[in-house]
This record gives sequence, structure tokens and C-alpha cells, in this order.
Amino acid sequence: MSTTEYKNKILFLVASEEEIASIVENPQYVKSEVKRKIFYNNNNVFIGITGIGKVNAATGFIIFNEFIDPEYVINIGLCGSVSPSINSNDVCLVEQSFQYDVDLTKFNYKRGEIPDLPYCFRTDVKLSNIINTIIFENEKVKNNVSCGTADLFAPNPKIHDNNMKYQIIDMELNGILQAAFFLNKRVCSIKVVSDSVYEETPESKQFLKRIKTLQKKNCFFIDKISSELSMSFD
Repeated sequence: MSTTEYKNKILFLVASEEEIASIVENPQYVKSEVKRKIFYNNNNVFIGITGIGKVNAATGFIIFNEFIDPEYVINIGLCGSVSPSINSNDVCLVEQSFQYDVDLTKFNYKRGEIPDLPYCFRTDVKLSNIINTIIFENEKVKNNVSCGTADLFAPNPKIHDNNMKYQIIDMELNGILQAAFFLNKRVCSIKVVSDSVYEETPESKQFLKRIKTLQKKNCFFIDKISSELSMSFD
């Protein structure tokens, strides 16, 4: 397929099809594949399935960006909370992301720091503000949230570093933002909290309990943002 016929192309980056099940089942979205990465397309809206983990996320974004060349890039997905002020089902707009599983402290780097790269990567402020305006009508949004990214489902207390001050955790965002840094692309990120370390139930069981409800919320945001973003962006 060719994507050159579309203007104001919007690319949503999602880790797995499970997180957008309603869209996967919607015949208006056509399933396609490019370089072993699956995406769904409905006119100027593209939903790229990156796969789970930082490398998958960065690779997927680079592939989709080359093929689609989107004007707007939005990461949307689930996350865990490591803050008592952020609860399950909360919606977060992420300001910055750290890699909390990187450790070069023996060479006098901060935990999470990679030589010659920013200590943290930031989302685009202007795009985030517009997305906040769009979804705020239906949801109370947690703004300016920091996200810790690692190839781990749940945090290991031994590798937590208070200097990073992240409130939620995921497995993809830092990879996406690193790719955006090199591609010079504006990205914003919406995270819906599926589990919290402050609940007694194990995180994996919290996730499985809420996935069906939260994927509907993800799909609602995709539909709403898709219909309004082009009109809202100046």
C-alpha cells in the first residue's frame, strides 16, 4: 500500500494488539505489515504495533516512520504505578522518560545514563497540551508525569534510583523517545495505569483483571484524538 495519498497522517504507537482489541476487530481498520511489523490503517490514521520492550519499540517506530512519514506521533498504552498519588485506571500524560535498568555507575555515570545521550528524553510539550485538551473533556488527566522504562514488567527495588523520580513504569517509552530524538520527530505519550505496587494483589493479576476495560479506554482515546487532532493543531 502507498501512504503518500494521505495528509495530516497520525501514527499511534502501541506495544501489542491486545491493548487495542476493539480496533483490531473493527473492519474499518485494514491490517497490513511492513518489515515484519504489523499496523492498522483507516484513512490518515495508522496504528503501529511495535512489540514489547525498548528495542522493539524503537525499531518499530523507525520502521513505521520511514514507511508512513507521520505528522503526529502518539504513544498510547498501559503502565504500572510506583507512586501513591497515581492509581489504577488513572490517565497520565508523560513529560519525560528514564531508563531505570541501565547501570554504568561504576564508570561515574548516573544510574540510567548512557554516554553522549540525554539523561532523560522528553515528550513534545505543544502536542501534549493539545492532546490534553482533547481528552480532558472525558477524563481527568495526570499531567507532567515521569516514566521509568525498562525491559522488566515490575520494578526491582534494588535498581530504583530516587534521582530519576519516576511515578509510572513501562517497557517501551524510552525506546520510542530515543528514536524520536534521532529522527527529530515530535512525540507525546498517553499512559493508562493497569496496576500499582501499592495494591495488595500482584501486579500481573491486576493487569489481567483490567486489560479488557483499559483496552476500550485506549481505543476510545485513539478514535477521539484521530477525529479532532487535525482541526486542533495549528
